[in-house]
Amino acid sequence: MPRRFSLFPLLPTLPLLLFWPLLALCADSAPSFDFDKAQATLKEVSRQIKAKKMSAQHTAEAVRELEQLRGGAQTCIEDTGALITRLEEETASLGSPGPHDSPETVKERRSLEKRKQAQQVTLSECRLALTLATRVGNELDEYGRQLQKEGVLSRTGSLDRRFTASLSSAGDVVRQWATYLRERSGLGDLGLAQLLPLALLVLGGGVAAARISRPLFAHRAAPASRASFTLAGGLLVGAAFLGYIFHEEAAMPYTPWLLLALATALLALATLRLRTLRWSMAPALSSGSLLATATLAIVLLFSSRLQLDSYPAAQESLYLGQSLLLCLLALTICRLFWPLTLHGNLARLEAWRRPTLIAATLALLAAEFAGFRNLTVVVLLGLLGTALVASMLRFALLFIERAIGGLLPGRYRWQRRLRDRLGLLPDDSLPSITWLLVLGRILAWALALRLFLDFWGVPEATLKKVHLVLLDGFTLGDLRVVPARLVLGVLIFAVGWTVFAWLRMRMERQWLDRAGFSQSAQDTLVTMTGYCGFALALLFGLATAGFSFSNLAVIAGALSVGIGFGMQNIVNNFVSGLIILFERPIKRGDWIRIGTTEGHVQKISVRSTLIKTFDRADVIVPNSELISGQVTNMTLNDSLGRLIVPVGVAYGTDIELVRRLLLEIAASMEEVINDGSAPQPAVFFLTFGPSSLDFELRCHLHHIDTRLAVKSAINFEIDRLFRQHGIAIPFPQQEVYIKEFPFPGGASASSPPAAPTPREGGDARG
Repeated sequence: MPRRFSLFPLLPTLPLLLFWPLLALCADSAPSFDFDKAQATLKEVSRQIKAKKMSAQHTAEAVRELEQLRGGAQTCIEDTGALITRLEEETASLGSPGPHDSPETVKERRSLEKRKQAQQVTLSECRLALTLATRVGNELDEYGRQLQKEGVLSRTGSLDRRFTASLSSAGDVVRQWATYLRERSGLGDLGLAQLLPLALLVLGGGVAAARISRPLFAHRAAPASRASFTLAGGLLVGAAFLGYIFHEEAAMPYTPWLLLALATALLALATLRLRTLRWSMAPALSSGSLLATATLAIVLLFSSRLQLDSYPAAQESLYLGQSLLLCLLALTICRLFWPLTLHGNLARLEAWRRPTLIAATLALLAAEFAGFRNLTVVVLLGLLGTALVASMLRFALLFIERAIGGLLPGRYRWQRRLRDRLGLLPDDSLPSITWLLVLGRILAWALALRLFLDFWGVPEATLKKVHLVLLDGFTLGDLRVVPARLVLGVLIFAVGWTVFAWLRMRMERQWLDRAGFSQSAQDTLVTMTGYCGFALALLFGLATAGFSFSNLAVIAGALSVGIGFGMQNIVNNFVSGLIILFERPIKRGDWIRIGTTEGHVQKISVRSTLIKTFDRADVIVPNSELISGQVTNMTLNDSLGRLIVPVGVAYGTDIELVRRLLLEIAASMEEVINDGSAPQPAVFFLTFGPSSLDFELRCHLHHIDTRLAVKSAINFEIDRLFRQHGIAIPFPQQEVYIKEFPFPGGASASSPPAAPTPREGGDARG
């Protein structure tokens, strides 16, 4: 019958859903659990295990039945325990029994005690059923491992016998295959409500693969490679959807495996034309041999998933076909790896490479001809599955790197369009891209490990234990570690951080400007939004990962001790940053002076403030210094400022002319305020200096940031106009009068020269 989805059967359950809390409070008994039926089922499974009459399919069905039984027993234990606790609370509310109790109270107490005893019996039965189910489950797991081991090492018949048996029953083979293909496809069980989403998903997967394939393939690649990649994407999505629909069935139909095999074959064909993959052994590998090996391996993988227990003739023909596939596959692998050469540390094994390859191929062929088909299948599927998983992992890691990591630089056109729609500038970066890359790699490696274990035939019980460790976690002392919750918590943190970072950018560039907020208010809201968003994303991530917030009291106590000893400055700067953000004594873009540091405020965070000086140096100032120290803010309330230009003229200059010229210069400057919104420019005759008459031109500017440029322009005009009108700007001059200057011999400049003395031993002549 086709499967249809209808809301009509759900209508009678609406009152139950609406009044479920009231019904839960008024319930007097736990959900029914048939202990006798569960015990009979466990005995039957245990008997079959001891008799060793269970096949692999029956073992899988028994495992699912035991899982359901364990789940029902566990639910019964929890609900019955909760009901017993409620009955004990009701009994305690009646008070301690005494001689003065009313008959109604005594009757109510007895009724509660009887109900409690009945529920305790039920609780004991549920616990016993859970214990028995766990024990039988362990026996079933051990039997499954033994059955798998015997199946791998068992001899299923030689190749010639299978060939003869298939020829003798050719008619039955054809009829059984036709019946199997018609009955086990699973498509007939799908209704319109499932076929329509399947078609849409296949179409969407193909379109997405087509968009992805554009930058991956070289321009010279044939269109068939891109088409195969596109079809592979659609088939993979369809296989995943059908696998989700049929995953609860004991024997899954072959359609999901067929779609998966076709998609994998198309991917193998497309991978040969990828320009982004660089194989270390690519020059020596033959493309034809590689494609043939991949095709044979995929066909073998698909055929191993077919369930033909009810079709003996078709199953025998399938075994024959698999044997032929195995022989061809072994020869193809030998041909594929024959021309390779070992390099590096493995070069010393080059002499043994080809003999070993020949020996392994002959061993596989001999095992297959002798009838050890299961062993050959396990070995070849394991080796080829490992190679296939490695290729898929390499491709997945490449895709994650290009799809997610490429969002930072905008490597491809669709990534640049996405950045434009998000309002990101070329220099903007999303802080959580690295986290998403790490998570993507972790998930890719986890999926590759899961497929690796599946290809090597790891028992289902072992895989379930691995799943339980990943989903339910393990205990380290008193700490419960759940890997799946940790990964989900990191994912929520990364996505939340990205969303809040994007909201912060949009607020800063668009929303707050349109709302009419001032620049300082915008900076405060943007900064607080960033920190609050990070805190919320962290809290949600920790809560999802299983972090217990009851430990925050211990952490707060440790932080208080740390603050008291070594974190005083950090907390002081943090509180000062909050004061600056809310009180706003300084804001981004202000011209401030603190100590010897002067410049513009570039960024205000909760710990420090970044100041860019006029020498283009970045100075990081702790916020506590801005709060506790003296800060000069040149542009706190407005950008207006006063400019003072001193000038001196020579004595005797016409001072009225000087005054008029200075006022004309101030009136000609655009940055000087002359419209009456500030005091008008004025000239002050300050003093009679030692060598000049000292004046000052005082005016107000629209933007104090232009003070140096305006002062320079005014000085240029003063020099030009004063030269034009013959006004001299004096400079200090001093005359030095030397009263006495000593000469050699003790004479001075003010005494007359001494008369010459006659030489000794000569005449004294005039």
